[in-house]
Amino acid sequence: MTEGAFREDLYFRLNGAVLTLPPLRRRADVGRLVDVLLERRRSSCGEPLSLSEEARAALCAHSWPGNVRELVNCLDYASAVCPGSEISLDDLPETLLAAATFALAPPERPAPAAEAGEDALPHLLETLREHRWNVSAVAPALGVDRTTVHRRMRRLGLVPPQKRGF
Repeated sequence: MTEGAFREDLYFRLNGAVLTLPPLRRRADVGRLVDVLLERRRSSCGEPLSLSEEARAALCAHSWPGNVRELVNCLDYASAVCPGSEISLDDLPETLLAAATFALAPPERPAPAAEAGEDALPHLLETLREHRWNVSAVAPALGVDRTTVHRRMRRLGLVPPQKRGF
């Protein structure tokens, strides 16, 4: 910038409004976004598409490293390979299913005693193992934010297996 290669006044003309969007994995409205994007797609027969409960759970639990573009591509793929009007788990891309750490039933909120008492370690450890140490999946299962899960892990001395020995 100090070389004069970029005009500073141009930067401020382009930087009129800054809109910061959270990554898809941190949004609480992924299910609604899926519905909106699905409304625009049709089955091969021209019928409106719907999602099975398992497919919806997989989409809502995925970490979406590619954000909305990845979700759009996933729905495009599923609508192309779906034999009927309901997208099932088998219609989702294999890459999404390979990384899947979702539960088919909605997670239950833990009892308050399991949150903060002496049962905190076994409960957190069980939930971490159940979700293969995927903090992004553990947080909604516990009904807390990912930072809270990390904080509890630090407080209880829990280290993910993949980070032991480093």
